[in-house]
Amino acid sequence: MNELKIIVTSAGYDNIAIVLDSLKLDYKKYSNKFDCNILFLNCGTKDSINLNELKKFVENGGVLYASDLTSSIVTSAFPNIFNFTGNNGSAGTLKA
Repeated sequence: MNELKIIVTSAGYDNIAIVLDSLKLDYKKYSNKFDCNILFLNCGTKDSINLNELKKFVENGGVLYASDLTSSIVTSAFPNIFNFTGNNGSAGTLKA
């Protein structure tokens, strides 16, 4: 089995790295490369994502996790495939 390689973009409103740390999973910080199996795009990341490379990454079998405010990145990389209606909603607390 191939080694799992994870890359995470810089934290914004989300910080997936905290979750991965709690699970004791190794990952690397995003540095404009897609040398991984799974790419996590944090909500509100300030990283610049090369859309053509992102599309190639997914088309070649890479797994993309894109949190809510990265919808513009996803729709730009994959036009006419995804249609997000916006970032509407209300803040609140929910017991789960």
